[in-house]
Amino acid sequence: MMNHLKKMAIAVFALFLLMTTILSVSAAGTYFLYEGIYYGIGENGAAYVHGSNGEAWDIVIREKFLNKYDVTEIEEYAFFENDTVENLSFFEASHLETLGECAFARCTKLKKVEITSSIQNMGMGVFDGCTALEYIRFRDGSLKDIPRQCCYGCTALNTVIFMNDPESIGPLAFGYCTALKRIEIPDSVTQIAGNAFEGCDNLQIYCTKESYALQYAIDNGIDYVITNPDPEPEPITYVIGDVDGDGDVTILDAALIQRQLAGLTVFAFDEMAADVDGDGLDNTDTTKIQRYLAGFYDPYNIGETVSYVVYESEINSD
Repeated sequence: MMNHLKKMAIAVFALFLLMTTILSVSAAGTYFLYEGIYYGIGENGAAYVHGSNGEAWDIVIREKFLNKYDVTEIEEYAFFENDTVENLSFFEASHLETLGECAFARCTKLKKVEITSSIQNMGMGVFDGCTALEYIRFRDGSLKDIPRQCCYGCTALNTVIFMNDPESIGPLAFGYCTALKRIEIPDSVTQIAGNAFEGCDNLQIYCTKESYALQYAIDNGIDYVITNPDPEPEPITYVIGDVDGDGDVTILDAALIQRQLAGLTVFAFDEMAADVDGDGLDNTDTTKIQRYLAGFYDPYNIGETVSYVVYESEINSD
């Protein structure tokens, strides 16, 4: 009996020691350390991330803290200037809504970030100065406004993927991301700060025609690639001198030109084919076809097939 009680006392004491190792008290409140992350409990009963112990390099934000409290927020400056963090995952944090200002700023070893669909708010400079960050993806349903200085000075950043239909990109959001050479901006974007891509000297914006992003690129002298160009129009084909379009040049074609010039009704008439010398339709075209049929020298390539394409710009310029 005494041995049993002794074992229970040891177990309780060990549990007490465990609890005291996860408890941190500061002037701002009480925080609990779990997996290298300090959590706090807000007045609303939800948990928030306060920071880390500086030792954890693989940061995984869980759905709940202690399987009880929904994790909804990462506080401002929570991981500021943390040079230990290399990996960051929000995939389990289905209740996470807010990333506070500069929450991960100057985490100089962080390489990849996925902004999950639950995240609806981001403060200024969340990833400011993350000089090793190479990749960021905003997933479906996540925030609509890319905040000021979101990835400012992320000099290794080369991939930005928007899957979330954002509406705005704030000032210096990707300023001085010097490795960023391509970014595809969706049609949902209707506002971009003039200096959003300041210092991105080799950037190309990929966008659709008539989009806000296209006009932004033009106005700010940024190279762009249109991702939905007009389809190549079908070529128009005709045979020089084949006025009626039956595939052969005959005396009937010469007669049709004469009827057309006389103002008589002509049911099948290709004016491009009829103007064999290219200087406008007149009786000399009739003569040239007749000479071709008689076997005389033909410098106008009568009987040859010609193909050409008319582009919309050519139509609009008429």
